[in-house]
Amino acid sequence: MKELIRNGAYSKLYEHYHEYELPPAVLCTLGEEGCSVEGAYEALKVHAVPGGPKRTSPIKDGERSPASFARVLGGHVLTHVEEDTHSIINVTERDHHLHDGLVQRRVVVEGDKVVLRTFGIGNNSSWFHARGNEEGAGMAFAESTDRIRAAVSPKAEQCSREGWYILAPNPAMGPSGLLP
Repeated sequence: MKELIRNGAYSKLYEHYHEYELPPAVLCTLGEEGCSVEGAYEALKVHAVPGGPKRTSPIKDGERSPASFARVLGGHVLTHVEEDTHSIINVTERDHHLHDGLVQRRVVVEGDKVVLRTFGIGNNSSWFHARGNEEGAGMAFAESTDRIRAAVSPKAEQCSREGWYILAPNPAMGPSGLLP
């Protein structure tokens, strides 16, 4: 990711620049059954692409996948796996309607919590698409975040199995809640 930014692929100097960072998503508390950075990272690799095909095995570095939002195909992303930083980076391809940009999702420890951080950056084809990236990111990643959380937290897994999704707060989208 640093390479793309250093090379100037994404810059505030370009029209329709966007950048966002979602509030940290707490996945679990260290010491709880099933909670670990390694387990969360493995779950992130399985649920790397928002709205992508349901997987049972981790995504591989350089893998191309369809992405969607609200069951509407949005195009494809190319995923980079960075084991040393517990990150995945999805880079939109030309057929993606929010091209050109990337999203980094990274598992980190903050205090006694295992947390998922999400950061996006890019230069879109229009102001409308740039705002869509910034304001819709929380909803776009909510389901995959819940699936990651369910993999490392027995209580979250039960909610997911019962069909409940815990939506991550996104100030631009208003208060979050539970949806069946």
